[in-house]
Amino acid sequence: MARPSCTGHCIGHGCPPRPLCCWPPRAVTGASAARDSIAPAAAITPANAVKALTGVTRGPILNDYALGGYLDFVGIAPFIDGRTELYGEAFVVRYHRAVNLENLPDFLRLLDENRIEATLLLPATPAVALLDRLPD
Repeated sequence: MARPSCTGHCIGHGCPPRPLCCWPPRAVTGASAARDSIAPAAAITPANAVKALTGVTRGPILNDYALGGYLDFVGIAPFIDGRTELYGEAFVVRYHRAVNLENLPDFLRLLDENRIEATLLLPATPAVALLDRLPD
């Protein structure tokens, strides 16, 4: 006898007990219940860098655009994140030009205006090379 086809709605479709079409939701539920918490993998997050910043700074952190979502996830207000529509075009363009050192005086003004106390930028960001050379 052939197994009845199922569209994913096993209840009332005459599927045999424990049909294959019902296993994925059960497996996902079981896997989800076994997890302690939902969090991104440590290998793709700046978790150690964020941990190093904890207690060192209480002021704003100038972060890389790509890391803003993670900062938000761990409860740290990002300078910028992927929700560009909330910041507006002028802010996003200024940020991009600043961290890429397209306008050095404006980058330094951005740091002062926002009272930036720490940065969390990717190593390849041009501003990192400059910040590494500035006195504390």
